[in-house]
Amino acid sequence: MKTLWLLTLSLFFVVPAWAQIPIKVHVADEANAPIAAAKVEYWVVQGERYAPTLTTTDAAGDAAFSVPTLERVDGFAVRLQVYAPGFVPQATTLKAEKQEIRLTKGGTWRSQVVNEAGQPVPNTKVAVTVIRPTDKTRAYVNLFESDLKSFIKPFFIVSTGADGRFEIKDLPLEGTGTFNFGAEHPDYAAAGGWGLKSTEEKRITLRPGASFTGRVLDDKGAPLVGATLIAQAIHPDEGWGTTKTDAQGNYRINSLSPGSYNVLVEIPDDAKFIVPAAASVRAVAGKTVEAGTLQGTAGVIVRGLIRDGVTKKPVAGAGIGVYGPHRPSSGAAMTPSKKSTADGLVEMRVLP
Repeated sequence: MKTLWLLTLSLFFVVPAWAQIPIKVHVADEANAPIAAAKVEYWVVQGERYAPTLTTTDAAGDAAFSVPTLERVDGFAVRLQVYAPGFVPQATTLKAEKQEIRLTKGGTWRSQVVNEAGQPVPNTKVAVTVIRPTDKTRAYVNLFESDLKSFIKPFFIVSTGADGRFEIKDLPLEGTGTFNFGAEHPDYAAAGGWGLKSTEEKRITLRPGASFTGRVLDDKGAPLVGATLIAQAIHPDEGWGTTKTDAQGNYRINSLSPGSYNVLVEIPDDAKFIVPAAASVRAVAGKTVEAGTLQGTAGVIVRGLIRDGVTKKPVAGAGIGVYGPHRPSSGAAMTPSKKSTADGLVEMRVLP
């Protein structure tokens, strides 16, 4: 049987460290009064995301720093996220050496987390993941838990009290924007919401979660310790879960929503084997499902050359991802797992 491999390429460009451009960002409120001590985090998006750098505004509302370039080429850009307590955070792409940022006053979202019986669920983590302004000229603020390591993010993550209640401040007032959120508790399936307004009292109901258990072995049959397991839903709306194997190679992935998942194993690049995935495992609410033992195998080595389609020259640093028995297609985006060398060469271990 033939297996169809899908290669996903993303190009990376290297910018000389010496090519720095001085930047000045001025942060003010809607009345044009400067905002001191505002957090300004900036980072370069260059094929993939890098951890941001944090600076703060002075008494005049100004923050100064340097970046490699302001040009946007094949996804290359400099991003800003700005936040000050009492104001809604704002995101934008840096467009000039001097840039003005206007922050608007925010509101407070107060709500409660309950189970299907209407009982409060304490110690639930509630996190705002995206803040999207109504003004289409402004970018959305990205606070995904598993994404960018934002300095702003901790201000928008809370835990419920004994009564299941919580509040999150500095969210868009009605008519000025919306936000998305996620709620997680180990005894329930993760929940989320999209397009909420900060003035809404929306009670969050958690439903029984599903769990997968199993074991991971290397190609010799020994337990694979500390391996990362990822359950990716085949349908994009059903979510995902992750965990690591213990000293015996056992794993348990909790808080899954009902649905079908592919269970994948991520192993180090220098491993001499590859682990097939457990495909289309059905998660059942309130049940623990055995996903089986996943054992490594030698696989085969695939080698190739990445070249520019126009110039035919080798492309260095191209990201390559592969679908196949070790990573079946799911609702999640493909993540590049290898990069081409300076000569455009790539070598990957796959399953036949």
